[in-house]
Amino acid sequence: MITTLSGNNSYMIDTELRNLLNQFKGNYGDLAIEQIDGTGTEYSAIVESLSSLPFLSPSKLVVLKSPGSNKEFAEKIETLLESVPSTNEVVIVEPSIDKRSKYYKLLKDKTQYKGFEELDIGGLANWIVKTVTAKVERLVVVTLTIWLTA
Repeated sequence: MITTLSGNNSYMIDTELRNLLNQFKGNYGDLAIEQIDGTGTEYSAIVESLSSLPFLSPSKLVVLKSPGSNKEFAEKIETLLESVPSTNEVVIVEPSIDKRSKYYKLLKDKTQYKGFEELDIGGLANWIVKTVTAKVERLVVVTLTIWLTA
């Protein structure tokens, strides 16, 4: 499975990436995770990471951060995505991407694309209420459990 996390809401992207990493670690351990910064990595190293099979694990997770800044990667993305072994999971993190580009259209069509844009005032208020409510509910349950068992 290939997932793309994109948008200018870095908090939500980081949260989603952390959730994906924790889920993968729970299933396969953290030795099967490879994280690559696409801005400073050569195309051949990215290809090697994506095409190599997992070692001592049934699956491997490759996290690519900003690989679109590598011109060769952006040009060859379609054939590269098709060559990823089924044992490998890939997460592409692209915080800023030109939505008019062929690269964006390929990611949107060929991967599980998740966009995280900045929230407007109403959306931000709803997110705060939802997040705080979830935290308070957990706090109340823990407090009541301690109080009742004391």
